[in-house]
Amino acid sequence: MDWPRAKAILILAFSLLNIFLGVLTFSSRSSYRDRWPVPTQADIRRLEDRLKAAGMTLPASWPLRTAPLPFLLVKARPVDGEDLAKRVFGINTPGVSNRPGEKTFSDGRQTLLVTDSGVIRYYRESPAGGKAQKVPDRSEAKGQAEAFLNRRGLPDGARLDLVQQDMARGRTVVCFTQVYEGLEIYGSEIWLEYSSRGLEEYREKWLIPVGFTGEKRMLVSPLEALSRVAERAEAFPAGERAIESISPGYYTEMYDARQWEVPPVWRVRFRDGTILYLNAYTGEPEKKGETGK
Repeated sequence: MDWPRAKAILILAFSLLNIFLGVLTFSSRSSYRDRWPVPTQADIRRLEDRLKAAGMTLPASWPLRTAPLPFLLVKARPVDGEDLAKRVFGINTPGVSNRPGEKTFSDGRQTLLVTDSGVIRYYRESPAGGKAQKVPDRSEAKGQAEAFLNRRGLPDGARLDLVQQDMARGRTVVCFTQVYEGLEIYGSEIWLEYSSRGLEEYREKWLIPVGFTGEKRMLVSPLEALSRVAERAEAFPAGERAIESISPGYYTEMYDARQWEVPPVWRVRFRDGTILYLNAYTGEPEKKGETGK
């Protein structure tokens, strides 16, 4: 065998391979930059002006880019209402009131509602003519919520999302959101409200993620998503509306179905608690409301 010639051929082959891989990498990066242009200062100033004209302010920080995402396949988590009622009420479990798709247990002082789609709601009746009570501070309510969920069993993937005082109602709200593969599933959450009496209301909507499905698709940019918010200023009350954050994730309502697909969203949260979900593929709104509502 002509070893010098074989050696030269191998060197040439590896050189050509390196050149090919280099071109492929550069092409991919260039394509990514073309599809995800980094906003310039002029772009950001124009966005700030649009939001200001709509009575809104830009969040202090926001993602410049995010990776393409596919749909997420989820299903409802079954809940045994009878078993849960025994744990809530003890041996004196009250009778059940059945309506299509839900069961309600109540002893006149506290009520538990469980739906076929896996939604749980518990609340205590407010005392008649009760005096205004001191609102629990954020740290106290957070500690009570974590202790309660540790006793009950905190679901896998739960992440603290919100601790907020509601002075008008005399309550402090603590909310945990479900996280799957590093992304929040908005709408799959645990919501607790505390007053000076302790836990006043508990709501749970928790899904079972089956996995990602379909091809990954590019999302509208955060810049475009925030521009869409400015376009919908008339949907918000008058006055300054400060945007607290914008983040990617998934959002869905709860359905009495075997399983369903969920699109990615941009969640825009305002400082007053208002939430706007934008479909991350189209930029169109999915839902507007309060966290946990």
